[in-house]
Formats: sequence, structure tokens, C-alpha cells
Amino acid sequence: MLTVSVVMLVAIFGLAFWLFLNRAGDAPPNGPVAGVPVITGFDADTQKEDQKPQTGSYAPDFTWQENGQTVSLSSFRGKKPVFVNFWGTWCPPCRGEMPEMETAYTKHFGKIEVIGVSMAPKDTASMVLNFVNQYKYNWKFVHDGDFKVADRYQVAAVPSSYFIGTDGVIKAVQVGAMNGTIMENYINQVITP
Repeated sequence: MLTVSVVMLVAIFGLAFWLFLNRAGDAPPNGPVAGVPVITGFDADTQKEDQKPQTGSYAPDFTWQENGQTVSLSSFRGKKPVFVNFWGTWCPPCRGEMPEMETAYTKHFGKIEVIGVSMAPKDTASMVLNFVNQYKYNWKFVHDGDFKVADRYQVAAVPSSYFIGTDGVIKAVQVGAMNGTIMENYINQVITP
């Protein structure tokens, strides 16, 4: 009888733990992305035009339309840090780090915003949409249709990642692909005050 009681208790605690981990609203979305917004503008005044975005400088702002609303990189200031990743569907190192990005996004869901910025001319918003849905990635994706934002960030190689604090200041920059450990170290720099 004691064995049955122990098994029942373990089952109840296991179920409670599973329900706690899988509460609605606490998990990233899981399903096809409806569309990839195209960047509609950027704020060249965020910092001097000739200043390269680097650790310690403000992240240049850019905007896009999402669900009928204008969203900007700066709209996350004061709310949560942002991990901006410039990438391309055609880029093997970019594709290689994306499973680690999904793991990090899921682990830190709600604590950090992840934005993947694809770029013309090699990618289109529809190509990115197909890629994202094929691999079931869940973070935000936007498309830089005229390469102006990538140019403003002076992206010379992809992937290039910017880890931005809640104050809008770039805390770390990574050019080249990351493994999970490197990514986790950068994320901890921006989510830990």
C-alpha cells in the first residue's frame, strides 16, 4: 500500500510540475508564422551616421508594421533586452546557429526579445517566411528589403549579432556564428543587471 501511495504522489507532483512548466502564456508561440514584416524605416539620428554601432553606443532604431501597429526596436526599451541577429537563408553559419537560438529563445522566453533581420537582395520576405515555417523558429523575424538597416549597422559579415540592454545601449557584438555557450554568455550580460 505504501508503494502505491508513493507512486501516486510522484505522479501527482510530476503532473503538477508539467502543468507549471506548460502554463498558457509562458511558452513561446508554436506554429506557422503568418508573415515576415518588412522594415519600413529607420532613425538615422539614433547616433552619428559615421559612428559604427558598437559596444557602449546606442543601437540604431528601425521600425516595421506588425498586426497593424508600428513597432520599433526602441519600443522594447525599458521593457526587455533585445538580441538582434542579421542573417540570411543562404548563409550556412547563420542556419547552423539557429537551433541554438531557438533553445535560448525558449529558455529565456519573456525575458529577452529576439529579432532576426534578413536582408535583400539575396532574400525576400516570402523566402524568409518559408524558411522560418519549415524549421519552426518562433522568435520575431523582420526583413530589411532595401539593406538600409544592415548598412546602418555596418554589417560586413553574417551572422552578426547585437545584444542590446533595456537602456537601448549595445552591450555586446558578435560577428560570426555562435554556439549555445557563447550565446548564453551574451544573453546573461543583457538580462542580468
